[in-house]
Amino acid sequence: MYKVVEGRATYGHSIGIIMQHDGLIRMPGDVGNLTTYTFPVTYRVVKDFPMTAMMTDELLDYADVWIDAARDLVEMGCAAVTAGCGFAALLQPRIAAAVDVPVFMSALIQVPLVSAMLAPGRKVGIITANGPRLTEDHFFAAGWSSKQVPVKVIGIEEDYHGDFSRKNLLLLGEEPGIKERMEGSMVRLAQKLLDSDPAVGAIVLECTNMPPMAAAVQQAVGLPVFDIVTLINMVHESVTRRPYNGHF
Repeated sequence: MYKVVEGRATYGHSIGIIMQHDGLIRMPGDVGNLTTYTFPVTYRVVKDFPMTAMMTDELLDYADVWIDAARDLVEMGCAAVTAGCGFAALLQPRIAAAVDVPVFMSALIQVPLVSAMLAPGRKVGIITANGPRLTEDHFFAAGWSSKQVPVKVIGIEEDYHGDFSRKNLLLLGEEPGIKERMEGSMVRLAQKLLDSDPAVGAIVLECTNMPPMAAAVQQAVGLPVFDIVTLINMVHESVTRRPYNGHF
């Protein structure tokens, strides 16, 4: 279904993605790399706020910048809106109230769904770009609480090698072996997560830079792995339903 808007020049993109201007290299599999998707997506880059606010409550002071970007994407014809950082979960209620399409600002929205799939007593493991800064406020804004949904959180700061880092994300393509080192970091974190709490039955990757490593994580620990890309794929399917043809 396409929304006809006067002056609109492009069509066919169902998912709109608000990206922060952080300067990171976005490899295939990352939310910010177009080759990640088997369908068209489109972006709006927000620049009028400091990146230092991204992982703090200060992000809420710049909600209007993100709301304007979301409205632009809807005006372009996007049927759903998401974001380029899992910490944008704080903005979920405000963006959802500002536009008349589904909004999913963070992979964290999947946590209750993933939990419902698991046997009683199992937990959802969350791997995040910053453990100390991922708070109950982010969970609550995403529609749930750790008092309701059992989770176990680990941040990249807990990997002693520190290979999953902003520095390495800036050097992708310039130094050989960086992606492999980052994969190793993610695998170590997942294994540490399971070692610390064997009740973890599935993993959600908060950070939108982590999906390129999801396959390596899954192979290492043998658990379902969810991230922003799995969520984008699901929402895309929900807003672009196609008729089934064939015989019965």
